[in-house]
Amino acid sequence: MRKLILSLSLLLNFAFIFWLLFRGIASDPELANKPEWSILQSIVAENRDDTSNGLKFARIGDRDIIGIKSSSMSRRVWMLASPHEVPRLKIMPTGINVRISRAEYDKITDSLKINKETQLFLQNSVED
Repeated sequence: MRKLILSLSLLLNFAFIFWLLFRGIASDPELANKPEWSILQSIVAENRDDTSNGLKFARIGDRDIIGIKSSSMSRRVWMLASPHEVPRLKIMPTGINVRISRAEYDKITDSLKINKETQLFLQNSVED
């Protein structure tokens, strides 16, 4: 009987801890976002010294990533094609202007499934 009570107590403790962890992740969108931001951080770090021009595509896990040269051509901006978590547009580094040609836009939209937020950002980045 004592073993049964101890087992039930242990099971209740694990259930309570699991509930706390789940509740914390579900109520804190920043925790849910960490994997997506980590993906962008890793691709930025891997390509820090890349001086090539043009679009770049990458895939990490189930996430497609787009690399676009900045308007000044000095840096590459990386974005998730279709983030799963809010915010639905994730770009790194931030605050850098991006301009793409209509052909580059078409290549991106033909090659990848992108969400509406990413699509709107890219549409607004197309040079006339």
